[in-house]
Amino acid sequence: MAAVIQGDKCSFYDCNFLSYQDTLCDFQGRHYFSQFWIEGGVDFIFGQAASLYEGCTLNSILIDEGPSWFTAHAKVNLSAPGGFVFKNCYLTGSGNMYLGRAWNQYSTVLFYQTIMSSLIVPLGWDSWQQVINGFHT
Repeated sequence: MAAVIQGDKCSFYDCNFLSYQDTLCDFQGRHYFSQFWIEGGVDFIFGQAASLYEGCTLNSILIDEGPSWFTAHAKVNLSAPGGFVFKNCYLTGSGNMYLGRAWNQYSTVLFYQTIMSSLIVPLGWDSWQQVINGFHT
């Protein structure tokens, strides 16, 4: 994990976060990311914050595994604030990637005017499934 953001109204400009799994924990609060490079392989942007990512590059470094996920948002209920918005961003890199998977029932992620390379799995989204005693929940 490269960073955990828990404050409110945090802003980041022209930064790089590099890791493999769980690169950026956008945990809670309202945040703004501009001209950002975020690199990872598994759920590399996750949390329950309400954040705008503008002009950012999400770069997958997934090699042979997969498919994997760019995002895992965790909105806990319908009235809770939160969601990730990606505006004028680029999704690139290697491997096969879903746009994201819902961490909770009300997860919210929006990609707007975003360029997506061919690494995106055509289904786009995946459900989060936990295995408990051999059963999917």
